[in-house]
Amino acid sequence: MASTFTIALPEPPVPPEHLIDLLHSNTLPSSIESSHTIAYIDELETGCHLRRAQLLQSIEAHKAILSPVRRLPPEILGEIFSLVVRATFDSYTPPPVTQHAPWLLTRVCRYWSEVALATSALWSMVYVNFDHGGVQRGGSVDKTQPCALEQCTFDCAILPRGWAPL
Repeated sequence: MASTFTIALPEPPVPPEHLIDLLHSNTLPSSIESSHTIAYIDELETGCHLRRAQLLQSIEAHKAILSPVRRLPPEILGEIFSLVVRATFDSYTPPPVTQHAPWLLTRVCRYWSEVALATSALWSMVYVNFDHGGVQRGGSVDKTQPCALEQCTFDCAILPRGWAPL
């Protein structure tokens, strides 16, 4: 089904009457008429730049419809998500974005959310970070030192059996 779209471009602003008269004559403009002409040209150029920016933004938004990632089957997308989460645990200090990868993946779009929630491998690993007064503690937690929960923030890591971060 072929369809054509027509974009209606706005009409330029109407110039003052004295500029219209100058357009239809070969009379030398006065300094005031010259400054009015310059102001009108500036107004047209500004409108042109704004309209161009709007059109470019619309073009980019509509190009996203054709993005190849939209054609990925859920199994492939889920595997990519799993690799991202696993890479988080492979790193001693994971980047802040990937620390929250399973949850962030559910917030991109409805399709990604459905795939992420259906990919059990994403939810079998959870990142743990203990932060005591700004000092990072890596590895195991010292169970002999008390830690009030209001003084430390933490996330929890649950790893699959036989799998540990490097």
